[in-house]
Amino acid sequence: MDGTTSVEVTILGPVALAAADLAELGVTRSVECTLLEATVRDQAALYGLLQRLAALGLDLLGLRTAAPGRRADVEVVVRGPVGPLVQEMLRDVESTRPGALTTSRAPDHDVAGLLGVLAGARQTDVKIAQLRALAALRDQGVLTDTELEAQKALVLGA
Repeated sequence: MDGTTSVEVTILGPVALAAADLAELGVTRSVECTLLEATVRDQAALYGLLQRLAALGLDLLGLRTAAPGRRADVEVVVRGPVGPLVQEMLRDVESTRPGALTTSRAPDHDVAGLLGVLAGARQTDVKIAQLRALAALRDQGVLTDTELEAQKALVLGA
């Protein structure tokens, strides 16, 4: 055995790392996907949901079921985005969330490192969104330049 494990990581939301950065981490494939959550009454209803997904041409990437009372009964990951028309056709689906499916071949001891880098990228996305929102507030005259600088320091932890 060569000491490596193939790992698929599903991340809700976009991955804000450049292809070169992903390749450096050992990522061999990254695709856009959507997580669909639904509650089904029985196995027949689950089968019906899966048939509708196939009829709509959605490429099923993963399926997970949970006991009632915990998160959604069924989580389905499909390749690519799901638009409002498809969501309307899937009335059983309670929520949809965009995500990214990332496949990596990394040494066993590097899996935690990969997850750490991806989590760090997610935190960076949040900070960027916060900074953009603050800049918009300044542009609208809600914040002064001094207030903007103070808020930026809070966001950046400076």
